[in-house]
Amino acid sequence: HRGAQDCAPENTLEAITAAYQQGLNWIEVDIQLTADHQWVVFHDDTLSRATDNAHTAYLAECTLAELRALRIFRDYRIPTLGEVLSVVWAHKGVINLEVKIDPIVESWLPLYFEKTKELLSAWPLNQQRPLISSFHHGILHQLHDAVPGQPLGFLMEGVDRDVAQWATRYAERTSINFQHNKANDNDLDFLRGLNVSRFAYTVNEWARAQHLFNFGVSGVFTDIPCTLLKQNGLE
Repeated sequence: HRGAQDCAPENTLEAITAAYQQGLNWIEVDIQLTADHQWVVFHDDTLSRATDNAHTAYLAECTLAELRALRIFRDYRIPTLGEVLSVVWAHKGVINLEVKIDPIVESWLPLYFEKTKELLSAWPLNQQRPLISSFHHGILHQLHDAVPGQPLGFLMEGVDRDVAQWATRYAERTSINFQHNKANDNDLDFLRGLNVSRFAYTVNEWARAQHLFNFGVSGVFTDIPCTLLKQNGLE
């Protein structure tokens, strides 16, 4: 989840590299477009939290050059998506790209679709396809039609059974990514009956992860993979 946050700050090249160095083969990061329509890896809609309020602008209001001049979490830079993918491919890893479309850029939805489609069209044939996930399910429906066979992840906070049932139309190329602490055992049992992968976020306790696995969850997102691996002798 945003790289190995127990080794380095979220969504930085260092956190992503650390995750692969621990032997993990999947990571998740957040991607957004800058004011000049370049992909960067960053979670929040504003720069406030990452810069200790030194900069409070919306990310979408800043050009790539302006963002590259900043330091986040004191000593780190906002990476471009290209830089992150270079790390992923160097480690023969796989990536989940969460397309972040915050309210300030709702009018950019057509642009986000075109830029995501462009990204996927240029994806190297010798690299495993990414999982594209989003809370904006409309863009996932568009991508399903525009990029045949593209793996898609329907993000939801709880377990929206209507959305989950709808997502099963895409079958083996679909996942439902849900917030684990808003899902009870009845929800987990319902999901187990669907013909899609199920991933739970953000799970930072091994006992909870085991409980989810017992209900057939395909995998979990965690902030602390290095810690969990050490705790369970899996490093």
